[in-house]
Amino acid sequence: MSTPGDRLTPTRAYDLLRRFDALVFMSLLWFMVQYLRFVFPPLFETIQDAYGVSNAEVGVLYSALLFAYAIMQFPSGYLSDRFSERLVITAGALVFGIGSLVVFVSVPFWSLVVGVVLIGFGTGTHKTVAINMLSRLYPSKTGLSVGVMDTVGQAGGALAPATVILVFAVAVDWRAIFLVGFVICLALAYGFNRSVGRDAAETTGADSDDEDASPTRSGRAYLRLFRYYHFSAFVGVSSSFTFSWVGLTSFYPLYLTNTASFSPGTAGALYSLLFVLAISQPVAGSLSDRFDATSVILLTFCLIVVGLGAVLTARTLLAFVVTTAVLGLGFHGFRPVRGAYLMQIIPAEVGGGVLGLVRTVMIVVSATAPTILGYTADVFGLTYAFGILVVVGAVGLLLVLSLKVVPMPPSEALVNTD
Repeated sequence: MSTPGDRLTPTRAYDLLRRFDALVFMSLLWFMVQYLRFVFPPLFETIQDAYGVSNAEVGVLYSALLFAYAIMQFPSGYLSDRFSERLVITAGALVFGIGSLVVFVSVPFWSLVVGVVLIGFGTGTHKTVAINMLSRLYPSKTGLSVGVMDTVGQAGGALAPATVILVFAVAVDWRAIFLVGFVICLALAYGFNRSVGRDAAETTGADSDDEDASPTRSGRAYLRLFRYYHFSAFVGVSSSFTFSWVGLTSFYPLYLTNTASFSPGTAGALYSLLFVLAISQPVAGSLSDRFDATSVILLTFCLIVVGLGAVLTARTLLAFVVTTAVLGLGFHGFRPVRGAYLMQIIPAEVGGGVLGLVRTVMIVVSATAPTILGYTADVFGLTYAFGILVVVGAVGLLLVLSLKVVPMPPSEALVNTD
């Protein structure tokens, strides 16, 4: 039975909100990061009509966003160590907000490219820095806080096609999406900076006074980890995952309308389903805690490869619903397990830099997916383009199987990086 002291009074509610304000704002910013990245694929046909460009050109446009996103992973982590996490996250939010404004006012195609690249640079500063910040602010709830942020972020991807459909339904210019995005990004950047700035600055300052807490590492210390098969192979697995995910999310709406002959509304609903299944992430993470993480990774990759293959053979709406669900479970299920596995094999003393390096490698690889698939679609058709995803996913599956076979070196060997 609850006592008066257990009741959620306005004061306790405020204290609770104040305690988790960093998580709230970082989650909402991650929502906008994912939204602004995944709102483009449902707009590919509209952009083609508006600017008179081909599949390959919109693929290059999206690759530019992803390359900009990728190359900011390691620098953002370095800058957050050198200055402050609060500053980097706030600056990133301002940059991708300004990028949204540039897209809104863009008339020639080159100005659209500039806005898209700014969105890529700004969004690329968030997740690596946010994970480190959350781990410091909520040391006993790091897994939960990161899981909450990821789930809220995936909701941004799920909402993206729905808002595109809504905009067209009310006959509003598609660029209005980015004007609203600009306003929301500025508001969140201001709220984050004001609400968590003091606590974040105090924590960062405390950490920066302790020289031993964040030792300086040479580039060789990071690169030496690639000598170990389990680390290098898992970077390959992660790269296979991100290439397949970016390729799928870039052209799935176009595949559903052009090849599967669904209406834009049905295609948008299936695309949203792909993101809604992000709710499976806590379950997958729990399974990796209870069982062997490699076994859960193997299961998720089996779902990914089966789902990608089913895209090529599905014919009915029901078949595509099931296929999309399988893909969603596989792709989203892999994410939390990937983080858990990396934390097992990366030495703690080089964890921040290596995490940024791994994310840079896998995102750079994935950034080539829209261009490769767009060119293949123009020359051979979308079916062949999706066949590439099946092959890449199968390569990742083989690498996962090798992790089950090749013995992992002792942890002491991995820790001795200098």
